[in-house]
Amino acid sequence: MKNYYLMTGCTGLLGRYLLRNYLQLDVPLAVLIRSTKLVSARQRLDTIIGDLEQQLGRSLPRPVVLSGDLNAPGLGLSAESRAWLRANARGVIHNAASLSFESAPRTEEPWITNLGGTQQVLEIARENGLLDFHHVSTAYVCGKRTGRVYEHELHVGQEFGNDYEHSKLL
Repeated sequence: MKNYYLMTGCTGLLGRYLLRNYLQLDVPLAVLIRSTKLVSARQRLDTIIGDLEQQLGRSLPRPVVLSGDLNAPGLGLSAESRAWLRANARGVIHNAASLSFESAPRTEEPWITNLGGTQQVLEIARENGLLDFHHVSTAYVCGKRTGRVYEHELHVGQEFGNDYEHSKLL
């Protein structure tokens, strides 16, 4: 039965809160985590969950760890992980983002992650028929607009204070 949600960004500040809340609600999760040269994806998750368990004073269920890279084609997932996702996932909680506020060419951050990474997640969702797609973004998509701004008013010709705002809108 397909009942897992693929979650991105669980190693970030907001992602840790989302991870904690979903695990406390027993929502089955598979988390996309990038390994580093020194630490595996599993070790990164175990550290985060250990911290959460210490704060909460209780144990939490362990998500499935999918070692990958948000910015790689196919999220850098192995054939085995892609097959697991196809067989078990029902939706996506896309929370990963680059918080770089510096101006940069579109071949650098924040563009690579906020635009390119989101495109990679959308492609995986399309490939696997994951129509239940939740995208955590930011109010910064409003740019320099003032006054009341509604969710349906995304791109209305506003100016942006930085590339982060523009990348999140796109």
